[in-house]
Amino acid sequence: MHFLALIVSLQLAVAAILDPSTAASGKSPQIALSNKITACPGKVQREQQLLTEFLDQVRQNEPGVLEFELSLAPQDNVFLTYEIYANQHAIDIHLNTTYFAHLINAEQAEGTKCANNSVIIPLSKVYSIRRGH
Repeated sequence: MHFLALIVSLQLAVAAILDPSTAASGKSPQIALSNKITACPGKVQREQQLLTEFLDQVRQNEPGVLEFELSLAPQDNVFLTYEIYANQHAIDIHLNTTYFAHLINAEQAEGTKCANNSVIIPLSKVYSIRRGH
């Protein structure tokens, strides 16, 4: 298991302990999270290419990934994700795919990231506006 996968699993376990209502109800709730990815100067385009190639695979192969948005703050070399998964099983599948491993290995081999990812999980939606898809 990759380090990021372990961290996400631990964060979800803690969240379940803090909010046992979902476990008691027998429901498997949707899980939202955000991820901050810091690219190294001069490596932003390559990191973006790696991420979009990865997300193409996610779109094609993972119906449990309900939403995945990738945004870039170019002045800071920072990518932000907003991700919604159908349940914990969908996250487990996502983190254990060959293309996830390829992304992690390529980032390490090519030195595209300057910091470890910062994952915030779970997120609770407070307010949302979404118009015209």
